[in-house]
Amino acid sequence: TYIPLDIIYMDGSGAILAIYENATPHSLKSLGPVEGVSHALEIPGGTVKRHKITDKCTLRLEKQEV
Repeated sequence: TYIPLDIIYMDGSGAILAIYENATPHSLKSLGPVEGVSHALEIPGGTVKRHKITDKCTLRLEKQEV
């Protein structure tokens, strides 16, 4: 990717299993996998800190029809 990303790894219920903040652009370093992960959310770097997201949070996953 060309921009730093925050990556949030979650299980099927939305519980956060791991967070990687500000992943380095163009890096080939592997981040994860974390056991039990069913979803990964990639968001602009700094979002986790700005919204005070921690592994104590749970993200609600909603299925949307297209």
